[in-house]
Amino acid sequence: MVNLNLIVAVVDDDESVYRAIKRLLRSVGIKAETFSSGEEFPGTLSSTASYRPACVILDFQMPGING
Repeated sequence: MVNLNLIVAVVDDDESVYRAIKRLLRSVGIKAETFSSGEEFPGTLSSTASYRPACVILDFQMPGING
């Protein structure tokens, strides 16, 4: 059984990729939140103390901060 309280963070600069990964995760009952840049994700971590994803799927080839 999947724990629906867990969140997976998906960080990718390609919208079609992060939307596809989010749909795939949702199809098996996993909540995903998407971020379109390497800078956006750490900003959310530092500004929202309670936000702690269980897993991060990160693109290794993005402009700016990447994997």
